[in-house]
Amino acid sequence: MYFATTVDDKGIATAVLDLPGEKVNKLSDSVWKALDEEVAGWSADAAIRAVVLTSGKPKIFIAGADIAELGQLTTAEAAQANLGQAHDILNRLEACPKPVVAAVNGHTLGGGLEVALSCHAIVAVDDDGIQMGLPEVKLGLIPGAGGTQRFPRLAGMDEGLHRVRTGEPFTPRHGADIGVVARAVPREKLIEEARALAAELAERGDFRRSWDALPRVAAEKAALSGRLDDAVARAQSEVDPAAPNARAQATACDVVLRGLCADFTEGCRIERDAFSKLVLGEDAKQLIQAFFKR
Repeated sequence: MYFATTVDDKGIATAVLDLPGEKVNKLSDSVWKALDEEVAGWSADAAIRAVVLTSGKPKIFIAGADIAELGQLTTAEAAQANLGQAHDILNRLEACPKPVVAAVNGHTLGGGLEVALSCHAIVAVDDDGIQMGLPEVKLGLIPGAGGTQRFPRLAGMDEGLHRVRTGEPFTPRHGADIGVVARAVPREKLIEEARALAAELAERGDFRRSWDALPRVAAEKAALSGRLDDAVARAQSEVDPAAPNARAQATACDVVLRGLCADFTEGCRIERDAFSKLVLGEDAKQLIQAFFKR
């Protein structure tokens, strides 16, 4: 049992993810499926008006994907199936008829941030010791569950390019400054503030994002019109060709910019195709092996 869910007298559910026997929460195949079941339950339960999704680990929200499972993807078909499942589950999370607020209590990385971005808002502990980010490029990969598309649409093209290409983390306070985090709050107020925001969104009713209708996205798409190839080449010129993850960095630039110029669904397809090629490459295999030798 990965999730423990309670519902208060105002109809606000609090779902706590806590993998038994593990130091961190990570997104294995079984955890993805459990999340999908949770979302279905929230959607169907008439007693639930809104949901707060948080972690039972004291310093970790979700650390990211199960790296061991990534290393077991040996064909493009297997990679596409793996990513397709994650995309479908996060799309269903976004489509939940009840607002879902991620209450981020600790490090939120890779797939963990992709889950949080698929919630309708993020409330995070205002602590500079907490890292949020998309570090997949350090394994010779790119985000594979929508991160190359959701993050730049919220944070902006320049910020999105930088974080996805370098894997550099950011603090919850910076996340609030760039529009990714709705509220950065003291730790002792995290759940209280997340519940308050969830109730507010339920009352308001207009909590679902339209990724292609955000004003910033339209402006950046217009700015890239007619010069997309030049913009990709300029972004890729910042990649050190001698870096062990140079291919992943160059791919990140291409996927972020081409995704911004496409609609969200097409951008996610571009992401899945690119990830499926990277995960089978020697760069990723070597970097994943090195990860386990640390």
